[in-house]
Amino acid sequence: MANSQNVDLMAVGTHCSKKDCKRLDFLPFKCDHCHKEFCHLHHEPREHSCASFISQDRILPACPLCGKMVALSANETINDQVERHIISGCTQLVAEKRKRNQCSQVNCKQRTLVPFTCNACHKNFCVK
Repeated sequence: MANSQNVDLMAVGTHCSKKDCKRLDFLPFKCDHCHKEFCHLHHEPREHSCASFISQDRILPACPLCGKMVALSANETINDQVERHIISGCTQLVAEKRKRNQCSQVNCKQRTLVPFTCNACHKNFCVK
């Protein structure tokens, strides 16, 4: 007869830190931003509305009314900020477009990863 051991499952797993989930997960994920543990469904910063997460490469939402890009902050959700933008008459929270390293030559729309700046006029140009 095999030796049966009593294992306390609560001591082995960790509950998801998302307030409305609390799922017991035996292989939880630790968020790199807020350092809390989450289940496989909520381990992404977007999925648990991580307040510590500020992404440098996230895509800005476009306003459904005016089409302008809405600026984001870490304190509010995307929906709240778009709503605040719309309530303001589409004047607040407008993100400025940055044209990085666009060629200054007339009728040229090339953009380069590395700026080629003219020493005389200090404008950027493409390789062409």
